[in-house]
Order: sequence, then structure tokens, then C-alpha cells
Amino acid sequence: MSGVPASRYRVIEKDRRLFVIDTWAESGRPVQTAPSPLPKSPGGAPAGSLKLSLPKQTRFDGSAEITTHPFYDDRAPRTIKLDAARMQMLARLKLGVYAASFAFALVVISNPWFLVAPLVLLNPGLRKGVRSILTAWLDRAERESAEH
Repeated sequence: MSGVPASRYRVIEKDRRLFVIDTWAESGRPVQTAPSPLPKSPGGAPAGSLKLSLPKQTRFDGSAEITTHPFYDDRAPRTIKLDAARMQMLARLKLGVYAASFAFALVVISNPWFLVAPLVLLNPGLRKGVRSILTAWLDRAERESAEH
């Protein structure tokens, strides 16, 4: 039995982009490239996108790491290790947000004038207050994780 034949295609990285090279082509020029990425904002996320980061992987001890976003953290981006108790609190908060969203959808179905209610979230004073509360909570979580 013969060995594995050489691959026709080769993948290389150049300037943080992937290029697929067809080794059978005479010129060796890139055949296919990855789509161009969206322009990056100063925080590192693609411009115009709101990428909320939830913990990617929970460890065996119940802790996880989360990377914050300027939408809800004044000191973002930063990576914070959350212990098991804070992960449970985050899970309950997520469940509460889902329940509130479902309840709001039911209210909007019965009375469409409530569609104006989310415009309250555009109030800069209200958003700044909520963001400062969340930043304080994240600061406590970061400080407590550094102590352990």
C-alpha cells in the first residue's frame, strides 16, 4: 500500500489572513482567500457589532472566564474569572432576562404602544447608571478572584 498522496492545496497565513494555494496551478497564486474582515473598533470587536461575551467554558470547579464589552463595562475590555457562585448568579440573571423578554413580547402583542418602551434604554443617563452598577459588580468579582 502506498503512502498518503501530497495535498493539492496548501493553507498559509499572511498578514493575519488565510490563503489557500493550489499547488497544481503553475503560478502558485492564491486560489481562494478568506472573506475580508469587518473593520475593527478600538475595543477589538468588529465595528458596528455588539458582541456580548458569555463564559465560553465552565471548568470542573464551576468557574469560568468572561471578557467584558464597553456596552456594559466602563473598564472594558478585560477578562475576569468568575467563581461558581457568580456563575450561578449569572445563570439566574440570564433566565430572568429571558423571562422578562417573553413577558414584554406578550405585553406588546396585547398592546402595541409598549413598543415605545425600549426607547427609554436610549436615555444616556439611565444607561450610564446601569453601566456603573455593572462595572462595580465586575470590579468586585475581579478583586475577589484575585484574592483566591
